[in-house]
Amino acid sequence: MLIGFLFLISLTFKKVYKTKNVLKITLPIEKVQSFIEKNERIIILFFDEFTCVETLSKMDQYIKIIRKRSLPFAIVNVMEGVDPEGDKCLSCPITSKYNIEVLPSVLYFENGKKTRELVNDSDKLTVTELEQFVGSIEIKKTYSLVGEGG
Repeated sequence: MLIGFLFLISLTFKKVYKTKNVLKITLPIEKVQSFIEKNERIIILFFDEFTCVETLSKMDQYIKIIRKRSLPFAIVNVMEGVDPEGDKCLSCPITSKYNIEVLPSVLYFENGKKTRELVNDSDKLTVTELEQFVGSIEIKKTYSLVGEGG
């Protein structure tokens, strides 16, 4: 019985620690729109810290996948600043504007416009789905030769 109790405590500690680390790297909701506007191409993963338990457990893997594409990205917790007893919802203007109804949602923006999205059932984003989504994004690079056009 004591071993089971210790196991539950260590499991709980691990989950709290992981959630705390993920929340440290999230982009504050009030900076999301300017982040979208300032970057030519970006990926944003929107999640809910309370209901996206599976998402939180895979967040390190998600971040590695997105970083491989060398695109600016953000992780956004839509529950940030929500007052359950009042009508304060900082994320509502963003989630409404981009039609985010299921979490997690992964959105890809080009020149400030949402061009693609990856949405599955609530808290059901798989590593494979994200790899395929991110891998299918075409990165168009243009190069000019030194002395060209002269």
